[in-house]
Amino acid sequence: TSVAPALQATVRAAAGLTVSITSTATLSPTLAPAPAGGYRLVGYLPSSVYSRQFSLATIPVAHLTHIIYAFEGISTAGECTAADTKADAAIFPALRALKQQNPKLKTLISIGGYSRSAKFSDVAATVTTRRKFAQSCVKFMQQNGFDGIDIDWEFPVRGGLPGNVHR
Repeated sequence: TSVAPALQATVRAAAGLTVSITSTATLSPTLAPAPAGGYRLVGYLPSSVYSRQFSLATIPVAHLTHIIYAFEGISTAGECTAADTKADAAIFPALRALKQQNPKLKTLISIGGYSRSAKFSDVAATVTTRRKFAQSCVKFMQQNGFDGIDIDWEFPVRGGLPGNVHR
């Protein structure tokens, strides 16, 4: 069995919240406003936009319920860590400004992704490592003004980059 659900449950418990992303979409400027309820319209914002000098002002946030900033990493100590501090220093304040302009917008921090999933198996291995990881992610989330956490473990059982541990 996979330990991914246990890791996700530990993060949710540590944060005192439940986040369930149910839908993603490619946006066009002609979309109707974000739905009042029933589903979520989610956009991924990769940290690589920083190197492309992308303006967050061009994101049609009136059409979104959530933005997921991707991706942060896992340190050798088994804690959430910034993957690109330079990008984060520019993008985090811009995301907070978007939230101030759009109070219903929720932002999440995504941990892992294809190139940063190597240590997930280690942090999910025991109750102690899951708790440490979850607490560090919640702290990272709160310190940086995010509303939730997205765990993007690729791939828990097999596949992914060479060097990914599978248990």
